[in-house]
Amino acid sequence: MRWPIKIVEVKKIFFAIILCCFFLPFFSQNKKIDSLLKIAGKHLNDTIGAKAYLRISTLYLGRGIVDSGYTYANKGYLISQKLKFYPVLGLACNNFGQVYNYRGNLDSAIYYFTKAKEYYVILSDSALVGGMLNNIGVVYRSHGNISTALDYYFKALKIKERLHDTIAIANSYSNIGHLFSEANDTSNTIKYHRMALALRTKVNDLNGIGNSLMAIGLYYQGNEQLDQALLYLQKGLAISEKVGDEEAIAIGCYNVGAVYYKQHKIEKCLPLYERALGISKKNNNYEGIATCLEIIGQISFEKKEIKEAVKMLEEAFSVAKNIDNKELISSIANKLSYVYEKTGDYKKSLTYHKIWVSVKDSLFDQENTRKLTSESLKYEHEKEKIILQKEQEKKEAIIKSETFKKDLILGASVLFLLIVSVFTFIIFKRLKENRKQKDIIETQRNEMIDSINYAKRIQFALLAHTDLLSANLPQHFILFNPKDIVSGDFYWAIKKDDHFYLAVCDSTGHGVPGAFMSLLNISFLNEAINEKNISAPNKVLDHVRKRLLENMDGGRDGMDAVLLKIPVNKTNLKVEYAAANNSPVLIRNDAVIELAKDKMPVGKGEVMDNFKLHEIDLQKEDTLYLYTDGFADQFGGPKGKKFKYKQLNQLLLANCDTPMTAQKEILNSTIQKWKGDLEQVDDICVIGIKI
Repeated sequence: MRWPIKIVEVKKIFFAIILCCFFLPFFSQNKKIDSLLKIAGKHLNDTIGAKAYLRISTLYLGRGIVDSGYTYANKGYLISQKLKFYPVLGLACNNFGQVYNYRGNLDSAIYYFTKAKEYYVILSDSALVGGMLNNIGVVYRSHGNISTALDYYFKALKIKERLHDTIAIANSYSNIGHLFSEANDTSNTIKYHRMALALRTKVNDLNGIGNSLMAIGLYYQGNEQLDQALLYLQKGLAISEKVGDEEAIAIGCYNVGAVYYKQHKIEKCLPLYERALGISKKNNNYEGIATCLEIIGQISFEKKEIKEAVKMLEEAFSVAKNIDNKELISSIANKLSYVYEKTGDYKKSLTYHKIWVSVKDSLFDQENTRKLTSESLKYEHEKEKIILQKEQEKKEAIIKSETFKKDLILGASVLFLLIVSVFTFIIFKRLKENRKQKDIIETQRNEMIDSINYAKRIQFALLAHTDLLSANLPQHFILFNPKDIVSGDFYWAIKKDDHFYLAVCDSTGHGVPGAFMSLLNISFLNEAINEKNISAPNKVLDHVRKRLLENMDGGRDGMDAVLLKIPVNKTNLKVEYAAANNSPVLIRNDAVIELAKDKMPVGKGEVMDNFKLHEIDLQKEDTLYLYTDGFADQFGGPKGKKFKYKQLNQLLLANCDTPMTAQKEILNSTIQKWKGDLEQVDDICVIGIKI
């Protein structure tokens, strides 16, 4: 059997270089890690040590060793945080972003690249701001969100054009070309790679020229134009050898070898793969090692050298598994399954087949996401091209206008004083208009804030009243911290017949839009219980969802909610409840019990079943907690991560026997300390009830 050589494997290696290369010029890769460690050891509390740790981190990331890359970036970050040394803080956040992107954590990667961008804004370093916009685009690209990635690439390109940075502009063209390649837009792929090559040739950027030649060669290889592919790839390899870039040489050897393999020239491709393997091992490039071992094992199998094939493929699988590269794991497992089947070892064949199927399913989901977004790429690009064209026309109009003014001044110098007088008059008039506009804007702003504050009074009036809560829940606390003036989270209560109803809800959005949704949700809750006389909590949520779908034009607006029905008779401790996406938490006998919930919102969702009715037989000294997701989702702490539900539940368990008012203060002080100087990300609502 002859397996195809997949270009995507080569692209992924190339993609890692794109992500890391922006910062490699700051630090020489020729220095050994052990010498950098010695430098850092002598400067544990100054900027020299911080820089050394970040050099080590960047070297590890370049080799695909992400855990070590994170560890040393964090060491440099902690030193720089004490010193407020923004250059290394920015680079550390960049490296954190690379690590989280490698691990598939989109939110954290975007968070840290954005944080790095903020540091570079403080430093007024536009070039590095553009670099971070580029890296955010890389993250969206690696997760299949091509249209958003393109948007960030063009934002980065605008900054680079403003700085007249030819090499950086060429790098942006190259990134955009790779993006179009993933969207199967062949005309724009070759267009942008040729634009990048032209600029790099103009400034004699040999590394860049080599990369562009390689990219164009890959384009022709993907289109089965093998002679053209070989021409460009060999040129790229020759330049990489000239500048001594070993990583690029390894990639070039692999690519040229791939063309020879497709041409059935095994005697030519095998030495190239072996050379690429040797370089990858020398530089500890584990992804390159696994990729080369896989193809060498594949060739050995075709040459009937079965033992050698098994040895190479097993070693490749081990390396791929150690770095958790799912594409390589899937590809190598498939080959091992086939090889073991042919050798009669059906047990091992089945084992690797199961691995292949499991990993392939997860990769299939990712590929579907890419296909869904690729269709919108052409539209987004055309829109961006129109915007750029209009901006260019505006620039040309300004240049033409300025030229006309200069000619006019030169030709009519006798009117100079009159022209100055006219301009002076215009300037004073504009200053006067600007002051007037500023006053108008300030007045409108104050009116808007007054309106929002009035909306806050209305919203708070609709929340559960303190007297009602105290009368029915003698021991309780409420921690309610809106993100903005008004909130999408709310807590609501009502007494009806012999029961007391309590709801903790998280409406779609926060701020003014969230507040409007909360008012609508409160209205429908009141309608269900007071007007429709619906008593079962699950039926109440069914009614609210029905009313939302009738009034929201089929959108996904709604809420996550927990609704309790508590008997007024204190001797009856049986509580009914319904839960949409949020789980009530019961603490009993020093144990945290997460109660059942329906995994769907009160509104339009993937699942639209009726809500279930649940019962709790409460006991004395039980503590029941209801909360929205704002507390657990808050970023903060030493690493800028989410607080998370597990940590929140442990905090509640540790303080469940503390008086209710003290529990509220502990929760509030804990989340404020965790948040630190970061922005609050969502509304926070936590209610505790002691039985």
